[in-house]
Amino acid sequence: MDDRRFIDYFVVTGLARPSEWQTSQSHVSGQRDPVVDIVVINRTLGETSPPGYSCIEFTQTGLSANLNHGSLRAPEMFICYHRGRDKPPIVDIRFECCVL
Repeated sequence: MDDRRFIDYFVVTGLARPSEWQTSQSHVSGQRDPVVDIVVINRTLGETSPPGYSCIEFTQTGLSANLNHGSLRAPEMFICYHRGRDKPPIVDIRFECCVL
């Protein structure tokens, strides 16, 4: 990766306290497991979703979910998530930006 980056993005996630997340494997039929991990992939570099992760490719209105959509010459970045009960669920997400 180039050392001349101008902006570096990162995600801060809030995790539920262990006493708050449900450790039981049995749950109501139709209820999905909570989101326990989030990654951002760079499709321009040929990255794909890690095994067991789902990639958000489109918004609810059908537009591209590329985080850099509309930016000139910017890499295609997508959010992927993993559902499960092996970790505490993510209960809060805050996107922040730092100028380097």
